[in-house]
Amino acid sequence: MGGGRQSLMQNVTETSSDPMNSWTCSRRDGRDLIKVYKKDKEDRKLKYSVLSNNRDLKNLDVAETDYVLGIFANEHLRYESQRDKGPEGMPSISDMVEAAIKVLRKNNNGYFLMVEGGNIDMAHHRGRAKLAVNESSAMDEAVKKALEITNEEETLIVVTSDHSHTLTINGYQDRGGNIFGTTGPSKYDGLNYTVISYGTGGPGSFKHSMTTIDNVTRVVRRDPSAVNTDDMLYEQIAAITLEENKHGGNDVTVYAKGPFSHLFHNVHEQHYVFHAISYAAKLGVYSSGESIRHNVAIIAVVLLPLLQLL
Repeated sequence: MGGGRQSLMQNVTETSSDPMNSWTCSRRDGRDLIKVYKKDKEDRKLKYSVLSNNRDLKNLDVAETDYVLGIFANEHLRYESQRDKGPEGMPSISDMVEAAIKVLRKNNNGYFLMVEGGNIDMAHHRGRAKLAVNESSAMDEAVKKALEITNEEETLIVVTSDHSHTLTINGYQDRGGNIFGTTGPSKYDGLNYTVISYGTGGPGSFKHSMTTIDNVTRVVRRDPSAVNTDDMLYEQIAAITLEENKHGGNDVTVYAKGPFSHLFHNVHEQHYVFHAISYAAKLGVYSSGESIRHNVAIIAVVLLPLLQLL
């Protein structure tokens, strides 16, 4: 379940609430992979559902569905703060997690579910820290939903990320102050600066102007106190201006709960997560190993790019 309709079929309908994206691949060979999916399931006489909006997801008949394909957007899914929550709109990440678990848990052999909060990453790439925090909150609700509708004794839930971003927290802001506000001022130019900034950023992160004083041209920093830095679409200042914010090199955290969660306990190489999950689920080279402690091994893995301030 996700977006990407413009990559799966040609001649999609574009609307203001569901645009197309020139940065994203668009199908041009005339194939309709959604139709291919349907035909495959029908030829094999499998029970399936194809979903395209909130109404479809709400009306999903779990008892009559073993396979789900949910394509809810032409390009990327809209941000939680921007999505249409009506019947024709796009579901939240929590809605999708709930539906996925309800279908997958019908399998008595267990299941593996991977959920990515990709819009956290998207917001960071645009340098929009508040938008990224809001998307992290949406992911937090999805994790809560997964915990709510699964059994802790037979469900391993892993929450981690694949990378960091170059976000940093600056200065000595007042306790209880707005993390998206300003602090300072700087003793060099007398201007405040934002509590959050990035090491790299897109064109919107360049917040300086050129001023000539006494025949000398200087770069002058714009006063962030003069604009609404608390706006969801405000782009934080960055040290280096690029086409977009790049990833960072920080270590990221990993949290785990449920059977075999004790395997996540220290500083690990990233590929260790794969092996630990494979071992817990008895997959691949671990399929004939030690018997699992529970009758049903249910593995739910939630991946999200790290938000360093949380």
